[in-house]
Order: sequence, then C-alpha cells, then structure tokens
Amino acid sequence: MNQSVSQRFIFLDYLRAIAAWAVVWDHILAGWRSEHGTRPRFVAAVDAYVLTPLGVIQHGGWLAVCLFFLISGFVITHVAAREGVAEFLVKRFFRIFPLLAIFVLLSIGLRPALWDTVGWASLLRNVTLVSWFSTPEVNYVGVAWTLVIEVQFYLLVALTHGRTLAPAGPGGQSGRARGNDCLLSAVWRRLLPLLRLNGAGRHDGVVGRLFRRHPVWHRDHPPILPARKHSYLISFAYACMVFVLFFHFNPRLRSGPVLRFLAASSFAVYLVHGVIGRAVFEAMALGG
Repeated sequence: MNQSVSQRFIFLDYLRAIAAWAVVWDHILAGWRSEHGTRPRFVAAVDAYVLTPLGVIQHGGWLAVCLFFLISGFVITHVAAREGVAEFLVKRFFRIFPLLAIFVLLSIGLRPALWDTVGWASLLRNVTLVSWFSTPEVNYVGVAWTLVIEVQFYLLVALTHGRTLAPAGPGGQSGRARGNDCLLSAVWRRLLPLLRLNGAGRHDGVVGRLFRRHPVWHRDHPPILPARKHSYLISFAYACMVFVLFFHFNPRLRSGPVLRFLAASSFAVYLVHGVIGRAVFEAMALGG
C-alpha cells in the first residue's frame, strides 16, 4: 500500500486515454462528418462490423462517457478517504471550473456568429453550469452536461464523508484497509444510484427532465432499457465490463510517457474537441 496512486492504478490511465479519444471518434469522425456526408469508410466499417452487431450506440461515444463516470467514481471514492470535506471540495472546484471557463471563452472566440449575442449573464451561466438549468438553454460547450452529474457526485461524496468506503467487515477492518476490491464495491454503491437518478439515457430522472428542453435532445435517441438492437444500458453494461476487466489486470499493465500524456490530457481533450471541431467544420462549410 506504499505505492503511489498512479503506480497502483495504471489501468485508469488506459481507460482515460481510451474514453477521451472514443468521444472524439464519435463527435468528429463519425458524428459531424457523417452529417456533412464525408464520413470516412473505415468509420462506417467499424460501425457496420463491430459496434452495430454488439448493440453499441452513438459510435461508442456513450460507452466512453460511462467509462469517464466510472473512472471519476473510483478516483473520487479513493481521494475522499484521505481528504477533509473542505479540501475535497476546493480541489474538485479547481479541477473543473477554471478549465471549463477557458473552453467556454475559446468556444465563443472561435465562433464569430456568437460575438454579438453573448452577454455577461450567459457567459456566467455557462462557466457555472447554470446554463443547463436555464430556459432557453444556451450552452457553448456541449459536453459540459456531464459535469453537472460530476458536481452532483462531488456534493454527494462530501455530504456522506466518512461513509464513502464500504463498511467495516469481519475483524473490524475498514473498506480502505481491505483493499481495492472493497474500494471498487464502494464505487458501485455511491455512483450507480446517482447515474440512475439522472437517467441512464438522459431522458428521465432529475437532470434528464431538465435536459429534454434543449433542442439537441429532441432528436431520435435509442431507448433506455435494453432493446434488441440499441440501448443506452447495453453500452453502460459494456463500460462496466471494460472497467472491471482493466481493474483486475492492473498489476500486469505497464505505463510510459505517451500513455501518461494521453491520460493527463484526457479531460482537456474531452472539453475542447467539440469546440475546435465545430469551428473547423463550420469554416469548411463556409469555404465550400
């Protein structure tokens, strides 16, 4: 137990890198490019021969988002065991909001059409995530809806501080003392009910009902419950299986500078890829 967190949990670096670039694949290569009729053939082949037969929706993007939630649940459950409530909340605040503010400003700066419509009120709502609860909704970083759930999870952990890990077992050992398997169990107990509260497919639950007002959710979406071909829960189940598989193979995994860079930049890539991608495709459309 004297090893550092990065040494003990190398599998998280793998999952962060996979999840971030899977979202880029969904939104850039498969999503927006297909809308413009320029989806590469290899993307179509992956959809046809891999993702569709497995019932994976949204080109693997939702599966990747679920991986991010599971990674966050694991890490937050771990760090909350050794941080006080104030320290925990301050660190989580600076983890999310400064970077979000930078990319909100970048999104506006790269889209001249917004310059005459952006006011201080809409800017403040976006950098505080309040925009997702406003009517009408005006959001400059589309993937920031996931941060709403993240913040809820942070608050839940803070409110239940001291009870974050699984209860003591035989012999009076705490969850932390009994090792990583108990830590993983604590993640399921804390994170999964919160995801269910928000709705597995963002169509029901507390946040889901609020999100439905936004035009982006008016498009046709797969059902939440398992269906023969498509379902949010099918992809979520795959994410859980991938997470547990990497978790149990963690002792055999090796790290390196490339992996560490991909993992360290995953949050920034997740927030900025849509900002940059949309600006590029809008410029291409104007140029065409």
